[in-house]
Parts: sequence; structure tokens; C-alpha cells
Amino acid sequence: MWILTPKGFISVAQSYDGHVHKADKYLIRSKFSGHIEALLPEYSKKVDCDPFAEFPYSTEIYFNELQELLNEVSDDLSGTSLADHPDLDHGAYRDFIFNVSLMSGGRANKMFNA
Repeated sequence: MWILTPKGFISVAQSYDGHVHKADKYLIRSKFSGHIEALLPEYSKKVDCDPFAEFPYSTEIYFNELQELLNEVSDDLSGTSLADHPDLDHGAYRDFIFNVSLMSGGRANKMFNA
């Protein structure tokens, strides 16, 4: 699942150990530096970086932490814009939002006031 917010963009997927699901762990990945930390500040020192991966930044969280994140994200989406988050790299993120918006028929641009 992709989560696209004014604080950042992350991808969420069930974690695996080889070919076996990790019971209640989820892999959080991002294409952009600082996005995981913006959405999950308590994980700022636990983010791994693989510069050759499609999503170079990643960490794992538990299911209950994912539930909390989803609740926070849904609360944060009303009335926000990228201008409220000067710490994010707006150029690259704005370009990404534009590309996602093209795929979604313009909904992402409207959501972010981009």
C-alpha cells in the first residue's frame, strides 16, 4: 500500500523472512530521504539505506504501530499542503506527486494543493 501525505510518501508491505511472513511486522519503504522519519520520528535512527533499491530507505514496524500511523495520517490530511512542511525536498516530492496525480486522474494534486 502506498501512503502519500504532505509529510512524506511511504510504501507499506508485509515483512518476510525468506519466503515466510513475519507475523505482525511490516516493511516501511520510501523513495525519499527523511520521509520515514517525518512520519515515524521514533524510527529516525532505525532507517536503513540501500542506494541501489527502488525504495532506498526502509525500516520495519509492528502492526499496532502501523495502525497508529494510519490513524495519525488520516487525522493529518485535512487542510494541509506541502508548504506546511519546509523540511521535505519539495522539488523531487512535488515531481513525484505530479506523476502520481497523472496516474490518478488529478486527485493527488488536489489533495496537496500542488
